[in-house]
Amino acid sequence: MKVERTLIIGWSPIPTRYRLTSPKGEVYVRCGADLILNGLRGDVDAEAICPVCGSPVKFSVRVNHVVNLQPPETLLHIVEIPGPDTMIECGATHLFDKEACLRLWQETYKGPKGSIYTPQGFTDYWLPRQALPVPSK
Repeated sequence: MKVERTLIIGWSPIPTRYRLTSPKGEVYVRCGADLILNGLRGDVDAEAICPVCGSPVKFSVRVNHVVNLQPPETLLHIVEIPGPDTMIECGATHLFDKEACLRLWQETYKGPKGSIYTPQGFTDYWLPRQALPVPSK
């Protein structure tokens, strides 16, 4: 079964460090936030690679809750672009397997100031702001 790409937030035509799997198939997306945002549209399994050390990050989103997060200390750095419709700067939005990798990356990062969340913390922050259809229990 093929995933309808136009329904995927942040769909990438080439492999990236961010892959999601849903009942309809597997796709790559542009950044860590895209993994979580797609999980707000329906259940997904997500895999990422830390941009600093290359370690895997894995989790699932089930009915707006991040579950089975490995490693549990994973952090998301996100840069939002303000405007009528908030956008995310994917080039600066990454999942890190641990705080030490995030801090090391921040030492050389020269872009706009971002926010740091746990994956569930970002879900909780985004849910009240979003206009996506959200599944209910």
